[in-house]
Amino acid sequence: MVPGLGFLYSGLARRKSALSMIFAVMASCSVITLQWYFWGYSLAFSTAATNGFIGNLDAIGLKNVLAMPSPGSPLVPELLYAFYQVSFLFTISYHDIY
Repeated sequence: MVPGLGFLYSGLARRKSALSMIFAVMASCSVITLQWYFWGYSLAFSTAATNGFIGNLDAIGLKNVLAMPSPGSPLVPELLYAFYQVSFLFTISYHDIY
């Protein structure tokens, strides 16, 4: 997915800057992934939140989510659910950045 988005956006740039565009997409992918796994998932899918808009940091760094059932389905582990949700985060974030 990352090289595909890199080639897509490098096609929109000049020929000389295609490689730098691929590196920019890879760098933004790594930053987005780190932010998602450290505090983004906990804020988005917290089960112990006190309001309906944003969660708390109970699962910061994916703490204690390995054996828990996911918010989407009790049959899917929460760690797999976090991996699935980050794929949607990539597509939304790239279109907002570029």
